[in-house]
Amino acid sequence: MWMAIATMLVAALVIPVVINTQMAVTSYEMYADQQELSQLQDYHADLVTRAREAQSPQKLAEKAKELGLVPAGNPGYISIEAGTITAGEPAK
Repeated sequence: MWMAIATMLVAALVIPVVINTQMAVTSYEMYADQQELSQLQDYHADLVTRAREAQSPQKLAEKAKELGLVPAGNPGYISIEAGTITAGEPAK
């Protein structure tokens, strides 16, 4: 009988310590995961900003110029109804 009471007393003291330890470990893991998530969100926002900048008309024009491309000239038109062809202008 005394052994059962002693076991229950030890269990009553040990179980809260184990639970608190597990809660502390879980809390630390959550904090670390939140920090990682914050860093990934910042990285994602940076990538979105860089992608938008790269898609801007000015950046596209700069990149095209670096590649040796030139702006297109005015297009020509064909009118089937009138049977006429309007000449365009070549790229410069």
